[in-house]
Amino acid sequence: MLSHVTVKQESFAIAFIRDATQNRETEEKIRRQLELERKQALTDFLTGVGNRRAFYQELASDIEALKEGHHSFSVALIDLDNFKRLNDSRGHDQGDRALQSIANALCAAVRGTDFVARIGGDEFATIHPGATLEDSRVILERVRSEALKVSAEHDWKLSVSIGICHCADPQLAETGVCTVESILRVADSAMYQGKRAGKNQITVEQLTH
Repeated sequence: MLSHVTVKQESFAIAFIRDATQNRETEEKIRRQLELERKQALTDFLTGVGNRRAFYQELASDIEALKEGHHSFSVALIDLDNFKRLNDSRGHDQGDRALQSIANALCAAVRGTDFVARIGGDEFATIHPGATLEDSRVILERVRSEALKVSAEHDWKLSVSIGICHCADPQLAETGVCTVESILRVADSAMYQGKRAGKNQITVEQLTH
């Protein structure tokens, strides 16, 4: 910045030079801190996958994409069978370790474009954008198989019951039938149907008008 002054009838220009480096570093530090806080607010502290809030945000985004005709998607609710028995017999530390290991297995089994979250104590959820129902079955069969493998390695005697809700009709989103709440209700119903039928299985239910 230049400032003009007159001394004894002579004009001088005084330049003020401000080093912006420190300001930029401070701004970058604040930006990184805000980004970290945002990520932490959407992450499950125990397993490192998304939390319920992140899941709701992601699902709402996919419903909008369906409404605009961009892609179909599937949502799966994944509940650990016999988890309470593991917690009671081998302690909460072992239960936490099981949750972490199952979360890692889920992340390894799904596609890179899929979303994994822990939405309850022993309940996980996944979103599969662009997946057909058959695609979703294949992915979630992989999830079921990986969960069994991890459980067998540690003698946890756990399995997973999986309920799928597939969403492919843009009209259901446009008319308000396909909502976060209705999708979860349908997937939850499918998951408990599988539990009643003997656990360790994948069940599908569809949204209807």
